[in-house]
Amino acid sequence: MMGIFKNVKMRKRLSKWLDLPPDMVEEVPRIEMIGSSFLQIENHRGLLFFSSEKLQFRLDQGKLNINGKKLKIKSMTAEMAWVEGTITDLIYME
Repeated sequence: MMGIFKNVKMRKRLSKWLDLPPDMVEEVPRIEMIGSSFLQIENHRGLLFFSSEKLQFRLDQGKLNINGKKLKIKSMTAEMAWVEGTITDLIYME
């Protein structure tokens, strides 16, 4: 669907008109946390820093810091990352 509507304004209008959540039409980050052990990040722009206690992802308009223990990236593509471990903090920075 993104290929058809490359114009950002058009995607926003379409999202409003069809009453869709922004993450379905726009390329905004979507962060889903399951308990304190699993985290899925969609529409990231790359990994900036990695250690077993801290991860930092680039987002369109900022950065996402993930702090914890025994952090692992279970899988990662250009658009999605799946993180496991004991997550203690999520910090969004513009």
